Amino acid sequence: MLKVSGFGALERYGKRLATLPKQWPKAQASAVNKAAAEVKKKTKAETVARTRLPAGPVGRRIWVKRADARKPTQWARVTAGQNKFSASYMKVKKKVRTKDLMARRVGKGVKLGRRSFPGAWIGKGKHRQFVGKRTGKSAYPIVYPHVNIGPIIGKSVKRNGVKIGGKVMESELGKQVEKRLRKHMVGF
Repeated sequence: MLKVSGFGALERYGKRLATLPKQWPKAQASAVNKAAAEVKKKTKAETVARTRLPAGPVGRRIWVKRADARKPTQWARVTAGQNKFSASYMKVKKKVRTKDLMARRVGKGVKLGRRSFPGAWIGKGKHRQFVGKRTGKSAYPIVYPHVNIGPIIGKSVKRNGVKIGGKVMESELGKQVEKRLRKHMVGF
């Protein structure tokens, strides 16, 4: 039950109530951004599990363009890099302290995260080391081993956007509206 005594208190609460319509876009943008962050997190986890690559570089290939409360429509975009994931893209060292983050020489091949490339080798380039593999018995041609994560990450973003985005958005929108109501209705 609402109890307000005196005209001064009513005037003070009236000013607070007048700011509530401005809070709706902020609540909506915040909910959309949280849903997009959840989609990114789930997509990264699924891609890492399916490709057996390190989580850091996979996460850097997923971007979120956040919603802005000052714009008339509230939306966020989750984009995933669909290029091939080159073994040379990783930090390459012959002696490695952190096994999961770097390509390393193992037996007659190179291991990158939990994925191995048999017959590959670590070479020295002009500016940095790289991972290469010969296609035949001669010195050339040389190919650079890679993992094609495009189809995996693309499907994962679409599936998670539909599956997770709506559920998280609904619950998060309710939380954000309640938070802003509590903030502006202190003293009622």
